[in-house]
Amino acid sequence: MVSRARGLTMMVKDSALNLPEGKPIDVTLKLGNKPFTGVTAQVLGNNEIGIFPEHGAALALALGDGASAHFEAPKIETIDFPSSLASCLGFAPAHGAGASASSRPRWPKSIKD
Repeated sequence: MVSRARGLTMMVKDSALNLPEGKPIDVTLKLGNKPFTGVTAQVLGNNEIGIFPEHGAALALALGDGASAHFEAPKIETIDFPSSLASCLGFAPAHGAGASASSRPRWPKSIKD
């Protein structure tokens, strides 16, 4: 989700969860095999976990590079996303290292840092 107020937010929804709304939770997020730092998470609804990156544009670019993602909230939820996650989220296709600046994804102003 992208909004002017919160920037880029990701949400994990699992109908098997029953968590207290608003509770902060410890999470780790890896893109490829690299930890993505600067991420906080909290329960949005009893079956929803909101993931809030400190720098939304950096997360959007990392997802746009086609990296697989590993989300883990110990004792609550673990999810692995394929490298096609960016296209599932509606981001532009991954670009190669040799791509020209004009072929790189252009992100909405609301997720630029």
